[in-house]
Amino acid sequence: MPRPPGRSWSATGARERPATGCLTRATWAAALAGEVPPHMHTDLTVASVFAAETCAEVISSLFRYGGGRFLALSGLMQRLLRDVLAARQHIGLSEEAYERAGRERIASRS
Repeated sequence: MPRPPGRSWSATGARERPATGCLTRATWAAALAGEVPPHMHTDLTVASVFAAETCAEVISSLFRYGGGRFLALSGLMQRLLRDVLAARQHIGLSEEAYERAGRERIASRS
């Protein structure tokens, strides 16, 4: 299924910022200083959504190619798959974050 343009733009931005640790540290420093600017919050949220999506894709692929032995409910891969899919369903990690990021970026360029 193709991604909506805003989502693709935001996901690409997250992919192009591999130094998420730097983003996290900068956001934490801003929080300690008193206020996190909206663009930092948005960037961190988009990076989190991208990370959750990437993890879900990797675990799903591993699960798919692992064959029947990964079907055991007590297995580690089964638990990892459930955990990553549950995290992906979290409201803070929804695809709406991409839409908000796209709207914010468009507004800041106007």
